[in-house]
Amino acid sequence: MEVLIGLILMGAVAAWAVAIMDKSTGIISGPFRLFKLLSGPLAWLFFPHEKPKGARFLSENETEQILKPRNKGLLIDGKQRRISPEDSFKNAIVIAQVGAGKSRRYVMPNILTLDNCSFVITDPAGELYANTAGDLAKRGYKIYVLNPSDPMQSNRYNPLKRASTYTQFQEVASVLVDSAVTGQTSDGGFWNNGAKELIELFIACLYRYGKTHKYTYHLPNVYQLLQRLFDAEAMDVFIAQYAPDESYVDRYASLISGQNEKTVQSYLSTALNALKSIGNPDMAQLFINDDFRFSLLRKEKTAIFLIVPADRIAPYSYVMNLFYSQLFSSVMRSIEPSDLPFYAILDEFGHYNIPHFDTIMTTARKYKVSISLILQSVHQLYKQYGDHGAKTIMGGGIATRVFYSGMDLETAKMVEQMLGKVQIVQKTRGGEKHVREENLMNADRLMRIATDQAIALVGNNEPMMLPTYLVHDQRHFVKRMQLPHPPLPSKKSLKIKRVEFFNAQEQKKNSLVEKMIPACP
Repeated sequence: MEVLIGLILMGAVAAWAVAIMDKSTGIISGPFRLFKLLSGPLAWLFFPHEKPKGARFLSENETEQILKPRNKGLLIDGKQRRISPEDSFKNAIVIAQVGAGKSRRYVMPNILTLDNCSFVITDPAGELYANTAGDLAKRGYKIYVLNPSDPMQSNRYNPLKRASTYTQFQEVASVLVDSAVTGQTSDGGFWNNGAKELIELFIACLYRYGKTHKYTYHLPNVYQLLQRLFDAEAMDVFIAQYAPDESYVDRYASLISGQNEKTVQSYLSTALNALKSIGNPDMAQLFINDDFRFSLLRKEKTAIFLIVPADRIAPYSYVMNLFYSQLFSSVMRSIEPSDLPFYAILDEFGHYNIPHFDTIMTTARKYKVSISLILQSVHQLYKQYGDHGAKTIMGGGIATRVFYSGMDLETAKMVEQMLGKVQIVQKTRGGEKHVREENLMNADRLMRIATDQAIALVGNNEPMMLPTYLVHDQRHFVKRMQLPHPPLPSKKSLKIKRVEFFNAQEQKKNSLVEKMIPACP
């Protein structure tokens, strides 16, 4: 019955078309009019869209041309897809919420597979050391641990060992004070600057003192000098004798005598707060000597683990900031063709404020340095480095960006813009074209990508949607992670050599004795 009805309708349409005649010419033009009448709807029905233009995700084949297993750079998917070393030296950022698997999908696979290089690795829970140090040791790596939360199971680190110029004195003082600032009051900048100047003055004087008194040039003695600040007689003698030049004596006099006592007390309080953990005898042990030889990182395969529990990062941030500042300053100097590349994998990076880090990121490539920043959200970067610094890092310092599931709204909106727009061309029923734009992926969908997926952007290539793999689900990795790791360093307490003070009377007596003793020929 349906077929019969269809045939009748088709016949009626055909008869109607033939019956249409142009009265002025007598020509039957029905079929042509029929075609014109139906062309719009048919085009809309059978050819409704043109191929979308603009942003798109790369196909599987296209992805394989960029992330090749034979590449020797960073591992992006946790299994086999890698970028080149050249792209690795343009740095990477990985953003993932807590528990998204950034350590098990990105950090551990890279530590276990990168070779013929040196590492520095932030290890908040000690998990990375426990799972990879055994394999690294088997592959011939020298392993060091900086563990400020447990100084007696740590290699020692003396930041003053690398401070021998006025600029370096200032930088150490700035890092110490700035790292301690958690909430800035309206007068905070004033007190901070006074505290920095105090610490800088004492470091400079202690540097000269250490030339004739071995093992005294360390932070615990800077803390000691601060505690003796109001012992005016002893401190005046010390400054007069060990200030690098007259300008330091004048600065000290202006800072102490040129201010009222309340102001000086505020300077001192801020300075002592910046070094308060050094008053702990165990913490003081960390700083009185130095086991690290940054100059060998380019010559010998080395892995440095910085172990600080996530809930203790704040009080030890000054240690991390100082360490990373001096480390990057050392490795980012002129290099030889045979020098090893250097990979920095900085987990929980949102808690650190490394001086001049935007410059470090934009110049790392020249020195075969690859830096991977691991963050929970992009907001952390802006909080630590400000709008200008964060934009410099994101815009000019990072070529590879990886985003895991569960990203926050602010990060998702940023990724939405990074992915770009798709142009979709539609044809109307009349055959006309209509162009509209929409996001390749909206922020709400980005926040809900699957747990085992990641969005990766490498250089100026179109984005990739990648499956990612847990290191614990891959048998060859599991076997290597089961290798026993070396024990953490075990340190015995050393006697701390302190500054010896002389009062003015003793100083005068010593001067008279020196005059009575004839000079050596």
